[in-house]
Amino acid sequence: MNLFKYLCLGFIIPLIGGFDNALESLFILTVLDVITGILKGVKNGNVFSHTMYKGFIFKKPSIYIAITVMYQIDKSGALKDLGFSLREMLINACIIMEGISILENLENLGFPIPTPIKNILASVKHKESVEGD
Repeated sequence: MNLFKYLCLGFIIPLIGGFDNALESLFILTVLDVITGILKGVKNGNVFSHTMYKGFIFKKPSIYIAITVMYQIDKSGALKDLGFSLREMLINACIIMEGISILENLENLGFPIPTPIKNILASVKHKESVEGD
């Protein structure tokens, strides 16, 4: 079993551009978001809701698929004149999204979130709803 795991990781890690600090942070935040989401589901009595299923089964793997795509575009040199890495930009955006989701889950669980952070969350949520319309 360990051999299979290491072969899979040895294949996947190079595809996503390596396991650097940014990807490690995203991975940790992804796990924490899943944990806090489950705790929120337990508290609200909907652990196995469609929303949780959709997020865990579709959204989380999609993040890492998108990172793979961005890294492959970076690696191809097709957009080398941009002056920045699409992979890094996407990872940083996902880190922010996961962080916001974790804070929302913690707030739902009764953890006190400082007012300045609540204001930032409200601002980001407002921008998301305006852009999503």
